[in-house]
Amino acid sequence: MYLCVDTITPVAGVTLLDSKQVLGHKSLDPKQASESLLTAIDALVDDPKALKAIFVIKGPGSFTGLRVGIATMNPFAHHLRIPIIGLTTAEWAAHSVQQADFIYLQTMNRDEIYIQGFGRFKDHYPQSIVSLSSVRSDESIDYVGFLSQDHQEKLPTNYQSLDELRSAGATWLHFIQHSTFLQQKTYDLVEPYYGKDASITVKK
Repeated sequence: MYLCVDTITPVAGVTLLDSKQVLGHKSLDPKQASESLLTAIDALVDDPKALKAIFVIKGPGSFTGLRVGIATMNPFAHHLRIPIIGLTTAEWAAHSVQQADFIYLQTMNRDEIYIQGFGRFKDHYPQSIVSLSSVRSDESIDYVGFLSQDHQEKLPTNYQSLDELRSAGATWLHFIQHSTFLQQKTYDLVEPYYGKDASITVKK
């Protein structure tokens, strides 16, 4: 069995599954993940020793949400002596889409978004953080992701949001069934991926 943890997206939750089916899912409120994550795991996992690996979304995302998920699951996996594998928010969201060609968009701050292309958009939109004003295209583009309402309204009209997406549990199952991570033999502890360095101002 595999334990999959998401503490940052709007559909955050804990999913238990094997290679054929979802065995259980508990939704989480990302803002309260620190209080509910272990409770959700305890409700789903009767025998931790039956787990083969843990998957966790490593970002980009909120600082608090990432720290809660990763800081909890790294020692959990270490204690069980099983692999823990992190995947980016874009990699996870890509498995919710039922087509090959699209881009992933995520709000980073008021003026910037994270962007990554898949399928035929992979080379034209490499993983990067760009200003919202630079997002332009002469063709129609389907996108998936997590954008603020303000950013959605400012996107060019030829960018169309994909609405027919797999559920959180079905997304994890699709990931497990199509993942190359399962063939890896060695794993490191997961490090959070914030997308960019924190902006810190020191008082003089």
